[in-house]
Amino acid sequence: MPLTSDDKIEIGELLADYCHAIDHGRHGEIPAMFTEDCVIDFGALMGRHEGQAGARHFADMLAKTPIRMRHYVTNVRVTGDGDTAHAESYVLAMVGDPGKLTPTTGRYEDDLQKVHGRWKLRARRAVIELPGA
Repeated sequence: MPLTSDDKIEIGELLADYCHAIDHGRHGEIPAMFTEDCVIDFGALMGRHEGQAGARHFADMLAKTPIRMRHYVTNVRVTGDGDTAHAESYVLAMVGDPGKLTPTTGRYEDDLQKVHGRWKLRARRAVIELPGA
């Protein structure tokens, strides 16, 4: 069965919820957005984290990062069926102290799975393009 409009809206809201949790310091909400067998891969920048223990470790790392972030996710493309989906999106993260924010760009490549009627991230791969890199 193809994705419904409701599926695509719920997936878009999940991607936004992730950004809002980070941007507003609600890091404890992040693990619940991921499946039990998830993989979060931020490469050399923030490492690879697996399972719920990995998601909690990732959230704890973010909580200890002493910088402010504001995320903007755009050009979201979602494909899939009624139980699994793949989303790709561009991300612009403004990072740093207020008044001195630096733009960082990249993209998210996400695999999602419907668990008990709710969409969750099963795999998130972040390709971050650091300034000057």
